[in-house]
Amino acid sequence: MVEVQFMALTGPPKRVKTERFTNTKEAIKAVQAYAEPHGFSNIKLVDGDDPYDGFRITGKTPGGRNGRNIAYGDWCDGEGELPCE
Repeated sequence: MVEVQFMALTGPPKRVKTERFTNTKEAIKAVQAYAEPHGFSNIKLVDGDDPYDGFRITGKTPGGRNGRNIAYGDWCDGEGELPCE
């Protein structure tokens, strides 16, 4: 199970909601559904992150800037246990 924190798509970084998914594939689809209607593209997991430290999902902004942090994720057991509290 993964817990994903969706970030504001404009302005300063701010968490707007948190959701849980069965796996990262489902999480990426949900982030795409969240960001693409607002003009974001190239939404993907960031390469090279340590898998034990969670993950980031980034995208290209409507203005053309690559690498905007759209969401942060972490793995958990689905019962509210660490690392997802």
